[in-house]
Amino acid sequence: MIKYRDFVYSLFLKNKSVNNGNIIFNYNSIKSQLASSLNTPIFSGNSSRFKSLLKKIGDKEVYDHAAVYNSPDITSDSVARKLFNVLVELRIVAELYENAAKWPFIMWDEYYDDGTAVTLNWELVTNNLANVYTKDVLTQASSIIDANEAAVTPRRTG
Repeated sequence: MIKYRDFVYSLFLKNKSVNNGNIIFNYNSIKSQLASSLNTPIFSGNSSRFKSLLKKIGDKEVYDHAAVYNSPDITSDSVARKLFNVLVELRIVAELYENAAKWPFIMWDEYYDDGTAVTLNWELVTNNLANVYTKDVLTQASSIIDANEAAVTPRRTG
């Protein structure tokens, strides 16, 4: 977590300027530099995924990472503080995505070619070692047609 905060803080320091005693941050430059630092193309700065995540994280109440630095430049400006916190959270999400993308997608009930279960959960189920809740599976709902309704019954005509 510290490395993400430090990285975002360094972006804010690089993109800071002072005009008539007022500190101004170039927010677009900060966002684009963060996006270009991400190793996953899905999080590139112009992608809809990046913009969507930025908006979704911005709409949530996130941890106040800016308070750690006690920097009046960031903590006194509510827009800068919010953006700082959102970008730290976005960097964490990107890191989680990069690590998760390294693993193949496996369904919970997949088998290997030799017939063994791929996941431990499915292996426990197939060896009858799991407590599986099957109450709803064993009951018939009113929408199920029973044998009497489905069977053809001959009728005498004429």
